Amino acid sequence: MQQLSLKKKLLFSAIVVALFFVIIEIGLRIGIRILDKINTENTVTNLFDTYERFDSDYIIGLKENFRELDSQGNIALQINSHGFRGPEFEAKKSAGTQRIFIAGDSVVFGIRPESCPYPAQLGALFQSKNMPHIEVINAGIEGTNSTQMLQRLKKDILQYDPDTLLLAVGWNDIYTGIPGRFQGLWRFFNNFYTIKTYRRILFTKIKPALSEITESTTESNSEQTLRYRNFVPEAYIANIRSMREVAQQHHFQLVLVTLPHILGPNISEHALKIIHYPHFTNDIKIIEILADRYNDTLRKLAQELQLPLIDLERHIEALPNKEPYFTDTIHTTCEGNTIIANFLYQELLRQELTKAL
Repeated sequence: MQQLSLKKKLLFSAIVVALFFVIIEIGLRIGIRILDKINTENTVTNLFDTYERFDSDYIIGLKENFRELDSQGNIALQINSHGFRGPEFEAKKSAGTQRIFIAGDSVVFGIRPESCPYPAQLGALFQSKNMPHIEVINAGIEGTNSTQMLQRLKKDILQYDPDTLLLAVGWNDIYTGIPGRFQGLWRFFNNFYTIKTYRRILFTKIKPALSEITESTTESNSEQTLRYRNFVPEAYIANIRSMREVAQQHHFQLVLVTLPHILGPNISEHALKIIHYPHFTNDIKIIEILADRYNDTLRKLAQELQLPLIDLERHIEALPNKEPYFTDTIHTTCEGNTIIANFLYQELLRQELTKAL
């Protein structure tokens, strides 16, 4: 019996793997679209929180008209009929209303109770200052990166006629990307549902479990450090440029917001225990370098594109002790959100990004 050559064996194996991948991809696309239509409770997969649903465009969507009450009967979490966290608002903006969307990821979406996220606190602050014409809408969704945010802006936000969009996105670009020479290839594969679902499983199930047993390290060598310090987030830059074009076309103000975090040279032992690591490293120095690269990119883009910048990262960094205001690497407590809301309020007024009645 004639044996196959090594090249033919490798080719055959590659074809089998490719077919397997295609079958999974087709199955996921069909399954997710079916689940999206029936708005399933997702009790089988258990990959989504009770307020989330499958979304055929982004994998993760929010269940419209969802409401969760706490033990005292107060609203712990609410998704309105438009699919945004927070109270209802009229689809057609009334005359004199200034509509501010805060777009981002789980940091923007926030934690329970409903009054805790900083978009909710900022809205309440405007109300308390006798500025009821300013409407703040939480457009944060867990797991969102800049590519998805560009899609969400076009599909979900523009229809509600924003006046101002505060863009606070970037952490999922850092955590789910591959910094370095394979950025283009990674962006290509990120279009596949197989990869999107893998990322969801990785960051909701596997990484939290591994974080409990993974020890942090700061032992990156000089070559690694230099590579990350020279990293340019090309896809991130392209997405922000595209969002600026959308803002110009639809006549609203895009405002860039830098990304605060718990990392720093004097990080405590407690803080080290609550760090979440990306899939490509458990070195906190590399995470901090990447955070600096993205924040520096935002500052440069704001200057280059003549966009307003709210430097939230430097404001938080200037606090005497920022650690109590974080629940992990990037997510903030309710008290931390109060600090953020107050700073955003001050900056929006100082930079004249709000309209008087």
